[in-house]
Amino acid sequence: MANDRHSLGEILTVARVIMGANVSPDEVLADVDVPGWYLRELERDCISVPNPDDLELILINYQLTHADVARLRRVTDLHEATAQLFYQRLEAVFADLTNPSTDPRAAMTRCAFLKSPAPALTDPAVCNDYPTILRCLRTQVEPELAEKVATKVYADGDYLAVESGERPFTMYDLYMLEFRLGTHDIASLLYVKDLVAAICDAVGVSRSELPLQLPNSRKLLANR
Repeated sequence: MANDRHSLGEILTVARVIMGANVSPDEVLADVDVPGWYLRELERDCISVPNPDDLELILINYQLTHADVARLRRVTDLHEATAQLFYQRLEAVFADLTNPSTDPRAAMTRCAFLKSPAPALTDPAVCNDYPTILRCLRTQVEPELAEKVATKVYADGDYLAVESGERPFTMYDLYMLEFRLGTHDIASLLYVKDLVAAICDAVGVSRSELPLQLPNSRKLLANR
């Protein structure tokens, strides 16, 4: 259309980069019955008339609707608009976690891309990987609530498996960690020597106030 600024391929590429943290098409579609090569061709705009069923599965995987795509075609800043839409979807998922009638572990089945691996930490300057931050929360920051939160948002034993590295850290784990810390970017925590102090700074409390009850952890347990 005349007012379109972005093609379907651009939208799908940005969606994968933002929502799937730039994992490969094969990884982001690991639990979707669509081959990675098909998404690659769509991203390159090499398929002029997409198969409607395959496209529907891809959009559902990203929690996008056809109306979302139509709107994203016209926006000026595609990355910003996609990020805003993505975080709205995540907030909706996390809002469900506070609903006592909702099984929070169903979040991963509603958002298939959350099963994809979290970005690999290849920078040698990284001091704290994701499991280390998770362990710090449980053992030093909010020990009184961590076990209850783990039970609320993970299957039995899965939380400790993630923390110990026995199970790969997924996008679900990463976004849950960010949600508890109240941030969409924990990059600064990866490089600090004093992780506890950095977490206190991030949530705006004094170290003397430990142990904490993080606001979003309390929210996860509301009405339980």
